[in-house]
Amino acid sequence: MAYNNSWGTKRNSNYASNKQRQQPAPITADNITIQEVQKIEKNYEKYLQLISTIEDTQAKDAFLKLATELKSRLSVAPSATRVDFVGAYAGGLIQTSLFTLRNMLKMNEALELNIPKDDLIIAALSFGIGKIGSKDKEYYVAQTSAWHIERGMRYEINKDIEGIMSPNVRSLWWLSQYGVKLSENVMYAIQSLSTLTDQAPSSLDLFQAPPLAILLQSSFRLVCSAASNTPKKSVLEWRRKNNKTSIFLYKNVFLEHTYIVQQLL
Repeated sequence: MAYNNSWGTKRNSNYASNKQRQQPAPITADNITIQEVQKIEKNYEKYLQLISTIEDTQAKDAFLKLATELKSRLSVAPSATRVDFVGAYAGGLIQTSLFTLRNMLKMNEALELNIPKDDLIIAALSFGIGKIGSKDKEYYVAQTSAWHIERGMRYEINKDIEGIMSPNVRSLWWLSQYGVKLSENVMYAIQSLSTLTDQAPSSLDLFQAPPLAILLQSSFRLVCSAASNTPKKSVLEWRRKNNKTSIFLYKNVFLEHTYIVQQLL
């Protein structure tokens, strides 16, 4: 009996046509509206103003130098790859940092934690700097596949970037390059964000972390949950859905904490 290869031919034909149409113009500065450019500039100016309020002169001057010299990258950098994540647009990195600081300041006051304001500002405004990339390569590059763009994936992680460090550890590297003085608590808080997704947490991360680290993690979670509209129904429903591994359990601990804090603010 002769083999009918029409299905395979049709499938290969469809695959070829899909490959041909997956060549849209990349997302560039030309796609940004005037309103978006104005918003990016406004957020960047706010970012500089907040850094200028740091009381430690050495940390303030070094941080301002970093923010000024890296303006062309820092001001337009996104904070994620997909539209259902927080900050997946030009300028998303700084806006996410500003939202995180706003939450940290409110929670620090409401919970009477008395964390130094310098630590709050430096931690919130610097934890994501590593997402601009290395010295000569961007961390996020524009997505060029129509299939991915249609599904909300605006960017992808640059496969050519050197090193294997997480964005948060790379943030510490950038701060060290400009000599920004960090307290021990700020350094711990920034690197602690990596454990939220990269590995199972230790008991120290869960129960004994310094207040600044907990505040940064929770405030960032609030920003993320607002962007993705989570938790959508209830924390218990999310627990039933996702409680499969220690990683999911850890995330649910923070979802619960985030949900409760949302109700208080």
